[in-house]
Parts: sequence; C-alpha cells; structure tokens
Amino acid sequence: MKKHYVVLALFLVAAMVFPTMVGAEGDTLPGSGWWTGQQIQNVGTANATVVSTAYDALSPATYTAQYFPLAAGSSVTFLPADFAGMGPGFQGSAVVSADQPIKAIVSLTNRQVGSYGVPGGVAGGQYQGIDGTAAATTVRFPIVKRAFGGGSNIKTTTFFVQNAGSAATTVTATYVGCGTFTNTSTSINPGQMVVMNPAAAGVPTGSLCSGTMTASQPIAGVATEHYDVETVATLVQSTRGFTSADYDTTIYAPIFKKRFPTNPTRSRTTGGQVQNVSAANINVTGTFRGTGACLGPFVVTVNNVAPGASANFLYPAGMPDGCLTSATFVGTGNIVGIVNESYLDPAPAPGTQSATAYNMASDISKTAKAVAPLFKEQFGGKTSGLQVQNVGAANATIYVVFRSGANTYTTVNYTVTPGASANFYLMANCGAGCWVGTAMPIGTNASATVFSNQPVIAAIAEQPYTVANPGCFGQGSGACYDRQNYEAFNVAP
Repeated sequence: MKKHYVVLALFLVAAMVFPTMVGAEGDTLPGSGWWTGQQIQNVGTANATVVSTAYDALSPATYTAQYFPLAAGSSVTFLPADFAGMGPGFQGSAVVSADQPIKAIVSLTNRQVGSYGVPGGVAGGQYQGIDGTAAATTVRFPIVKRAFGGGSNIKTTTFFVQNAGSAATTVTATYVGCGTFTNTSTSINPGQMVVMNPAAAGVPTGSLCSGTMTASQPIAGVATEHYDVETVATLVQSTRGFTSADYDTTIYAPIFKKRFPTNPTRSRTTGGQVQNVSAANINVTGTFRGTGACLGPFVVTVNNVAPGASANFLYPAGMPDGCLTSATFVGTGNIVGIVNESYLDPAPAPGTQSATAYNMASDISKTAKAVAPLFKEQFGGKTSGLQVQNVGAANATIYVVFRSGANTYTTVNYTVTPGASANFYLMANCGAGCWVGTAMPIGTNASATVFSNQPVIAAIAEQPYTVANPGCFGQGSGACYDRQNYEAFNVAP
C-alpha cells in the first residue's frame, strides 16, 4: 500500500501556565502557551486512514494520532490531545501519512481554548505541510529579520527546520543582504526538528536579510515572524520555506492590497519580498491588476537583485487607495516570493497590530484545480476569504465546492479575466444567487476545492469575524485575534 505523507516542521503544546518574558534571542517563540492544530484533507478518491507521528525535538520520544475513515474531499483536525501520552511542554515536529493522497496545513497560536493557550493570547499563523517529495537539501526564505523595525513594530524571524531524510544531519543557516552570516545546528535525527535564529549567526540587531538553510539530508523549514520580545504574544506570521521545486521566472500573488478597504480603522496594505534564487544578478518586474479604478495594469521593476537577496515591493506608483489586486512577478532569472499584510495607515497602537503572510506560487505549479483543507464561514469567531487568481491566457470560469462532513455547497460560476481574481468571502451572506442548490450556512467549518477551465492559484485569509461584532478587525479591541493566511494546494484536475 503506497503511502502519501507531509512533513510538518513545527508542533508545539504548552501547559496552562503564567506567561514569562521570553525574547526571540532565545530558542523559541516569545511568551508561552503556544499550540498547533493539523488540518489534513483527503484529496484522493477513496476513504483514507490518516496517521500523524509527532517527534520530540529533545528526545527520541514519539507520539501518534490516527483517524479512519476520512472521506474523499473531507478534512480532519488533529489537536495535541489526540496524541496519546503527549504531555505539556512538548515541542517538536510531525510526519503525517495516509493511504490516499493528502494535503495538510498547520495552525499555530497561543489563543486560549480550553486547556490550550494563555490568557490574552491572540497570535495566530498558518502554513502548508510539505509533501515528502518536495523536501530538499536547500530551503530558501525571502525575508529574515533580527529586531528589525521601529517603535512598537520591532520584529524577528525564528526558523523551525525538520529532518525529512533517512539519516541524522545538521542544518547550516546562511543570511545575506545584511552582510553574510552563517551558523550550524546540532545534529538532528530523521523526523526531528531544530530551532534556528539569526541572532545565533551573529546577524546584527536591526537587520533585514534573506536566508538559506542547507543540510546533507532533505529538510523542511518554516519561518515564523513575530515581535522581538513579548510577555504574551499578540502576533505571529508563518510560512513554509521554498525548494528548487518552487523556482521559476514567474510567480503569482493572488492577494495584494493598498489601503484596502479605505475605512481608516480597517485599512490593510501588502508588501512582497521576491528572492533571487539564481546564480547572477537579475531584474524583477511586478504587474498588478484589479477591477474598476484598480484595473491597471500597474507595473514596477527592481533592477540588479543579487543572488540570494530579495527585492521589496509595496504598492506601485499610480495605484489608488482602496485597491484589492492580484500580482504577477517576472524575473530575468529564477525567483521565489512571499507576501506580508498588515495595518499600515494609520499605524496601530501597541498590541493591536494584526499581520499575516503567505507564499507566492510559481508558474510551474499552476493547475486548473486547487484544494484548501480549512475554510471557516463565520465559525468560532473567525471567517475565511478565498482569493482565486486566473493565471491562464483566457477568461476563466471558476467555481468552488465546499465540503463539511457529509454536506457539500457549490457556488455559481464566476468569470475572471487573465491575471485577475475572484474573491469568495462571507459566502453565507451573499444569498441564493451565489449558490447552485443549498447555500452554505453561517457556522460552517469546511474544506474547499476550486475548479476552473484555466490554470489558477489561490490563497486563503482567515480573520476575526462574528455576526455580533463584524467590526472586530484588531485595532482598538483586545478581544480580536491575529489574522492568518495560507496557500491553497494545486492538484491535477
């Protein structure tokens, strides 16, 4: 029986304890109470048996959780309590296997839910699980910070790197664009992870860099960006690292914003970091397209980006405020990229920022079908938005099937021009005209599958939202939670 699996480079669970002051100069995330959930979707054609094995980072101990049967198209969530024998204070990694093809994401948070998290914890991030065939001996990260920023927005990047190979290995981190700095980890066994941070390599305080992790065995890596020091963490952004399977001269960002929406307490702005993963200096051009006044195209070019370094893109000149667009980046050599989003204007008060990040998709990964293991429709105080970009050469006809348990909800067809996107947001509020048959109700926790007659890529944004308090957007409200993003998975139609 052939097994399909993903590696998950970060898996934390903490006891319900009073938080202590922990900074990024240490070996983990700031504060305490961090925990994760794994959302696994069966993208095969038959029922699946799913097994997740967690590896302790500091000992040979392993713990398992299992689910059967997981119906085709459906998702299951593994929480720390599902792993028999796992105690408080666990930090490690996981390998998820199944007898059907699967995709997975990890949600990382310190939010207080039952015995998980800490009082006042509002930080949250999401990232893709990495298919075992996509792990590699070199993993790239377009943006690295060490105590970088100003005022209350000083942030640091911490990396969690998992051995996805068959023998023990060490991991070497190299940071460039801020000078050149390196350090090497201790040895880690197969399945285990190690924590890496720029401080250990001697990267100066206040630096903005790019990073590369290398090893003698295949590895999988996750970058987490957070405030440099917090007693109770209020923000975290997480993305998986890139391998050569992601390299291309064209990459896509389905969500790119300039002060969107224009409401001053809700306005969000996006920045992109595009890393040169080729061997020579290159030029990178970004093209942005939306609708109406944001139709564009708006174009900006950054020249002479050095090998391993990144070009930074904010909104281009001429783009009006209030734009929600998609972006395409083209390099004269191979590139990878990441998108960051936060409140920018006006700058939020300390503790009320809400930021998120997701990876851009390479042209070689595009297909006419994409899957998303987790989509929330006003569920548990959160709601999701699914942004689907047409990366084909002709108009696309796009629809989405949401599945929750035995129930499915299918949207009507959306026509999307090349380079532009369709936005599936507050779908329960859009009425019968959005659905073929039964409309998805408020309170649905689902997986999603995107179908198209043109190649597409997609990203999922999750934000605080309740019917009673739809204005909970993070600024000025301590009850609001951090936003989260992850990339949908492209699969064969």
